[in-house]
Amino acid sequence: MQLLEHSYCRLRNVFATPITSILSLFLLIHFTHVSVADLVAQADHNHHRPLELQSKVYGTLNHGSDLELGEYESSFIGADRGIIGRADAPQVLANNYPGKDNIDYGETQVWTFPKREIVPKTARALAAHASLAERDNWDRAQLSDDVEDRALRQRQADTTTVYITLNICDQPQPKNQNPNGAPAPLQLYISTNPQNRNPDKNNRDYAVPMKFGYGVQVLSASDDVYLSVTAPDKSSQFAGGYSYELTASIDKPFTTYIDEDEMAIVDSDTHAALLSSNLTTDTSKYGVFVHPQDDPTIRGLSSSYCGLKNWARIKGNIDDISTGDVDTGLMILGGNKTKQQFYVENLNGSSAYYGIMVLNDDSTGTKDTNGTPGGGATVWKTINFTTKASGNCAVIYNLTFCSSVAYAVPSNDTKLNHTELTLLYDNDARNKYQNFRKSLQQIPCNTTSSAQYSLARNCTDCDSAYRTWLCAVTIPRCEDFSANASHLIPRLVSTTFTNGSIALGLNGAPYTADNKSVLYMNSSRNPMIDERIMPGPYKEILPCTDLCYEIVRSCPANLGFACPLKRHGLNQAYGEDGACSYPGAPFQQNLATGLRVNLWCVGVALLVALASSVRV
Repeated sequence: MQLLEHSYCRLRNVFATPITSILSLFLLIHFTHVSVADLVAQADHNHHRPLELQSKVYGTLNHGSDLELGEYESSFIGADRGIIGRADAPQVLANNYPGKDNIDYGETQVWTFPKREIVPKTARALAAHASLAERDNWDRAQLSDDVEDRALRQRQADTTTVYITLNICDQPQPKNQNPNGAPAPLQLYISTNPQNRNPDKNNRDYAVPMKFGYGVQVLSASDDVYLSVTAPDKSSQFAGGYSYELTASIDKPFTTYIDEDEMAIVDSDTHAALLSSNLTTDTSKYGVFVHPQDDPTIRGLSSSYCGLKNWARIKGNIDDISTGDVDTGLMILGGNKTKQQFYVENLNGSSAYYGIMVLNDDSTGTKDTNGTPGGGATVWKTINFTTKASGNCAVIYNLTFCSSVAYAVPSNDTKLNHTELTLLYDNDARNKYQNFRKSLQQIPCNTTSSAQYSLARNCTDCDSAYRTWLCAVTIPRCEDFSANASHLIPRLVSTTFTNGSIALGLNGAPYTADNKSVLYMNSSRNPMIDERIMPGPYKEILPCTDLCYEIVRSCPANLGFACPLKRHGLNQAYGEDGACSYPGAPFQQNLATGLRVNLWCVGVALLVALASSVRV
C-alpha cells in the first residue's frame, strides 16, 4: 500500500490534471509493452509472430504503404501522424512470391526482403510450427543455458544465399514501326547495409545487369535486403510506362534464363513452321512464343517470361492464354529420342520470326506456382527462322507409318488440303512396304546365331533401315525453287507453278530445251507426286548417303540391295553429310556440324524388284 501511494504521489507531481495523468499512465503501459516485444525480437529474430502466419501477401502492399505485415503501429488522438508514421515505406517481399508494380519514367520504387524471410530453413520450419513458448520449452529441455546461448549466437551470425530476379513485364512502346533499338531497361540496385535503405546507382552493393528484360543477382545476407527499382528518363521515341515482377528467394531463382539453343527449326512452309525441342521429354510440358521480327514490341523483353506473355504475338502451351495457333505433341527424332514439337500456324510467307521455348510449370505440374521455389518459369535462348516463299511446299508431320517424316514436302493446295496430303504420302509408303515385308519373311530371322545371315545385324535392323529409306524416298523433302544452294536439285522445271508462272534458272532466264530433256530435272523421285499432286517446279534436298549404306549393311545380301557408285549416279541420288536430309535430325545442326542435321535427311538406294516404281 505504501508503495502504491508513493507511486501515485510521484505521478501527481508530474501530471497536473487527472486527464493527463490517465493518458500518461496509458502511454507508459503501452510503451512498456512494446519494449518487451522489441526485446524478444532482438533476442531471436525467428520468434513466433501471429501476423507472420497469415496469408503471404507481403508483395501486394501498395507502394508507399505505411505498414508492413508483422508490425504494430499506434495512433493517438491529437498526435501528429507525420511524427509517428514513416514516409515512403518500402514494399515487402515474401520468399518466392513475386512483387508486382507499375512504374513511370524517372521514378524509383523501394522494396525490402526482410530478415524474417532470410533465416535458415531449419529455423523457418521451427518458427512455422511452434509458438515462442513451445520453442522455449523445447530449448530448455534439450540444451543447457550455455549451449542455447551459443546456438542463438550462431543462428544470428549465419548468412543465407538469396536469389533476386527482376522481370520487365511491360515497357514503353515505339511511336513508329522503326524505332532505334529498344526502350532503356529498368535498373535494379541492392543494398545489404541497414545504413543504406534506398540504394541507387551511386550508393549500392549491387547493380543488377538487365539483359532483354531479365536480371538476376545472387548474394549472401543475414539481415534485411534493400532493393530499388528505377525507371530511366523519358524517351522521345517511346510512349507509355513500365511494369515488372521482382522476386526474392532463399531456395533458387524464381525465374531463370538459359542462354543455350534448346529449340530448333525443323522446317516451314508459307503459312506454318515446325519447331522441336532439343531436350528429350516424355510429356508436352514446354511452351513456345513466336513473334514476327519486324514487330518491335518485344525488343528488350525476349528473356522475360511475363514480358513475352504480355507482348508475344503467338503463344502455345502457355498457361491459359494460348492463342490457338500452336499444336503441340511428341515426335521421335534421330536416335529414337522423343522431343516435343510445336506446329505453329497463321504465319506469313517469306517472313522472319523469333521462336522462344519456355518451361512454365514446376516439376509437379502445378499451375499456381507462387510460393514454389523456381516456380516462375525458365526461358531459353531465342532462335531465328524464316518461312518459305513458294506455296508448293507444305510441312507434314504425325504420320502413322512414316513416323520419322516431319518436314516440308511437294504440295498443291488447289488439289489436296493438309490432311489429305499427309494421308496420301503415308499410305503410298505403307503400300510399297508390303512387297519388302513379304520378301523379308523368306529370310530365316528366328534361327540360331550360327545360321543367321549376320552376327552384327538382324532382321529387325533390316526392317528399320528399309522403312526409313522408303519413307525418305517416297516422301522427298521440298525446298523453295528460288533457293540457290548448290546441294539442291531442281524438279519439274518444264511445268508451271500453280499461279501459272514458269520456272526460271539461276541466271533469271527460262530453262532451255536441253534442261527440259534431263529426266531428274523434269520428274519427281516418286511418280505418284507428278500424277496426283502436280506441285509445279520445286527443289529437293537430297537424302544422306548413309541411308543407302545402312540398308546394305543391315539386310541380307540375297535381297539384292546396292547403292550407286560415286560419279555414276550417287551424286544425283544422295547428298553428302552436312548438305543433305536425314529423317529425325534437326535442320541447322546438320549443316553446321557435318553430321545428320536439321535438314531431315532422306535417302535413296538401288533396289532390285522391291521398289521398282521409285526412281533413284
